[in-house]
Amino acid sequence: MRIMPASEFQLNREVEYGSPEQNEAVRRIIEDVRQDGDAALRRMAEQFDRVTVAELRVSDEEIQAAYAQVDAEFLAALRQAAANIRAFHEKQKRSRGWTCRPTAACWAKSSDR
Repeated sequence: MRIMPASEFQLNREVEYGSPEQNEAVRRIIEDVRQDGDAALRRMAEQFDRVTVAELRVSDEEIQAAYAQVDAEFLAALRQAAANIRAFHEKQKRSRGWTCRPTAACWAKSSDR
């Protein structure tokens, strides 16, 4: 997994999802993180989650401890779901219609109708 700096994140879409208010809220959050980085993330954790975050980076030990607490089948299901989501959206970027599974076809619908 690659951790992407906020400066590399782009919110350019051909089709907007959500209401104009929701899209504006997301734009403000992204801009805040671009400008203030970790300080913005800490502010938002307090604002939205009501927690004070001292350290944003999760250590390798914490990650391994978390994996040890999760059932292997559940972890496999999460990994498969992540792969399915990635594949779906990669195809969605390139086409309006595609086979998303051997038994199912997926179609992108225009939001301007």
